[in-house]
Amino acid sequence: MRKSAAPFTLIFVTALMFAKPAFCEAERPLPNAKSLEALVSQWVDLRQETAAEERAWTQEKEWLRREMELLLREKNALQQELEQRKHTKQNLEQQLQVLSARKTELGQALESGQPALRTAGQNLLQWRTRLPRPLAQKIEEEFRELEFSDGTADSDRLERVLGLYSRIAQLQTGSVLVREVLRTPEGDRREFDVFYLGTAIAYAVSPGDRWAALGSPSIEGWQWEWDASLAPVLRKAVNMRRSVDEAAFVRLPVQRRGKTQ
Repeated sequence: MRKSAAPFTLIFVTALMFAKPAFCEAERPLPNAKSLEALVSQWVDLRQETAAEERAWTQEKEWLRREMELLLREKNALQQELEQRKHTKQNLEQQLQVLSARKTELGQALESGQPALRTAGQNLLQWRTRLPRPLAQKIEEEFRELEFSDGTADSDRLERVLGLYSRIAQLQTGSVLVREVLRTPEGDRREFDVFYLGTAIAYAVSPGDRWAALGSPSIEGWQWEWDASLAPVLRKAVNMRRSVDEAAFVRLPVQRRGKTQ
């Protein structure tokens, strides 16, 4: 009887299976010096590149930190400015409310004072005929503005009334020298140098110093009291007023209760 070869075959195949890896390892070539040097070079390059990226990131992170701090400071500054503007706006609104209330009060007061304002304007217009013509002509524009102010606002009319009051007050405390035609005691119309002191007294002297007079206002107009002896002192006052003579103290007569003193 012939013996079977299967057990021997199985042992041989198993031995080959275990022996093949050893054969493969023996066949793999070992790395040489150049391969190791290339690997080391690649590793060094990789490390350098990594270190450079780390430094760049560190610098960029520092720049971002500073930029963030700057933005935060700007944000805080803007918030403070916004708060200040809000506070200013509140103050302005309060002031506007106060001014609006004051405007309303003034409007009511002005409205209640319309009758008095109208009366004051009428009284002022009467000064147009009370004043000597040379003086009235100096403020004729103010008279006309007040005369034709019926259609204007109350505030404008009040302003014109006060302005005319001021102009008349200036005439009452000032002096005016003019040339004016007067009727002499002989009935002739002659040109005189007339010196008004305020609106209550005036002096007149003829160019040749022949006539002189002291004037005062009345209901009928200006009344003149003629006195030729006053001519020298009045001529001196006129010349000083015109800067012809040097300034000096001059005693001018004053009319009281129809008498010259």
